[in-house]
Amino acid sequence: MDKPPDGTGTVFVRQLSPGVFTAIWQGDGQYAGSYVDIQGARREVLDWVEGCRAAIFLAFDPRRNDYVAFEVQEGRITNLPI
Repeated sequence: MDKPPDGTGTVFVRQLSPGVFTAIWQGDGQYAGSYVDIQGARREVLDWVEGCRAAIFLAFDPRRNDYVAFEVQEGRITNLPI
């Protein structure tokens, strides 16, 4: 599964180290226990995220030391905190 099913689960995005990012989709409901992940350069990971139609999107904000919601509308990320 390259992309999660539309409208399901949560995508978590975070920076692992300088220049290295990850995004993980975790399923819910009938997809509970399923996941899809990607790791790579910022643009590579964000391109993948922009193609997802998950129910919830969260990015780790190191200043808050917590995950913060962001949106993907029409394939474009808005208000990404990282």
